[in-house]
Amino acid sequence: MWKKNKTKTPQDASPGPSTGSGPISAGPAPPAYTSDPPSSLTDTLENLSISQSPTATGYRNGLWNIFDSRAGPQASATNGKSAAIPDPAEPNVDILVKLREKRWAVYVARAVSRYEAWWSFFVPDMLLEKDMLDPDEGRRDRYEGFVTREGMVWNADMLPPLDVLLVWHAHMLNPRIYLEDCLRYGHAALWAAGMPWAIVNAAIRGPAFEYVVSETCVAHWTSRTNLAWRNEDDPDTKEIKCPSCAATVSVPWTTCGQEEGYQGSHRPGLSGSGLADGHLSQTCPCTFTITHQALRTAKFLADIQASIKQGHAMPGTILDLQSAMPKLLSSASSSSTSSPIPDQLFPSHLARRGVLSPVLSLLTPGSPTPASMTAVRDVIEETFTGKFADQKNLREVMSRHGHKKVTEFRLSLEGRRQTRKMMSRYWENASLLGIDLVGCVMRQGVFTEKMCKVSFSPPNLSMPNLWAE
Repeated sequence: MWKKNKTKTPQDASPGPSTGSGPISAGPAPPAYTSDPPSSLTDTLENLSISQSPTATGYRNGLWNIFDSRAGPQASATNGKSAAIPDPAEPNVDILVKLREKRWAVYVARAVSRYEAWWSFFVPDMLLEKDMLDPDEGRRDRYEGFVTREGMVWNADMLPPLDVLLVWHAHMLNPRIYLEDCLRYGHAALWAAGMPWAIVNAAIRGPAFEYVVSETCVAHWTSRTNLAWRNEDDPDTKEIKCPSCAATVSVPWTTCGQEEGYQGSHRPGLSGSGLADGHLSQTCPCTFTITHQALRTAKFLADIQASIKQGHAMPGTILDLQSAMPKLLSSASSSSTSSPIPDQLFPSHLARRGVLSPVLSLLTPGSPTPASMTAVRDVIEETFTGKFADQKNLREVMSRHGHKKVTEFRLSLEGRRQTRKMMSRYWENASLLGIDLVGCVMRQGVFTEKMCKVSFSPPNLSMPNLWAE
């Protein structure tokens, strides 16, 4: 992503509402969710705007105390000899690239957290398992009729910051999971409205493709999320709940920072143990060690408990496997032998009746097995779904008491697929949503970079050139 260019360095972004750099300026406003040329053009221009965010952020020397000076001198060969001597005038370009990528990685992790805060601002109406089976009279459009509901009406003062727009766009590029998340949280108006392309188009201005919004828009954001408009102006720590005791713990976003000019022997490296780092490790006063794996397991536990107490539908069990749409269920939708439970809801019953206790044990301080979704998967396979699992355990989960032949109690292929679908919502993902959005943004960044390399640059954004591409 980072060019090894030592002479051209973008200027730091100026503070204020016009943060970020982005595209778009000409052409009529396209309608939402269309594939016509104007919509494609707007999407392309937005990608170009977003593509400049990594550069602007990565080149911010000193951001989160990650200074370019740590790149040190560049080793260079002299007089054709293989021996290399340091050139004090030039930094090590490879290290410099890694430092810039690290700043961008921290920025994206913080952006995902800010997106979750924005997502939570829309009042949730959580989907109930009952809505999928036998909805009450007033909730008949909550599940199967979700996709027919009307969208919200956007205006320019409702736009989120560019980094949040970036994450939202990446989320929408996973349409099945985006629909599931909107359906689960009851965000029908948000889903139906889609991306407000015309308003985004109007907010990206000038030859520098800056994302410019009004002071009212900034005030709207800060009052509802309690966050700064600019990503880098938010605190350097985040308060999270301990997965074991639920106490509030303040965790740094990164531990890779180091004061410029530091002369000591400590070297923090670029892996780190903060929330945006690769090896999160923070100890709660209860002695439990908070890791990324533990946070994912805690998310799974919280969803199980919400399913038990409030009847919430579990992630990964909401959409039909074949059509990827909400489809009203009945016990007749089971292909498992003698099962009164629809295959689509088998994972929910499995989680509530068979997995709750083992997961609680994993999140206990001093547990011999570190908390992770891999450990949860092992429990499920060894106890319920594996080749050597006791079928009696599966019978209890599926409410099949009274049957004599153990061989009758075999989980169907559809039930297994639904279980894998549920578990996939927690692999590498501790967010409120159904997918690792940090990874989504990174993949979108790679795509956008490649798009720019095949001459999708502003001079080539005429319609004939786009169709020629």
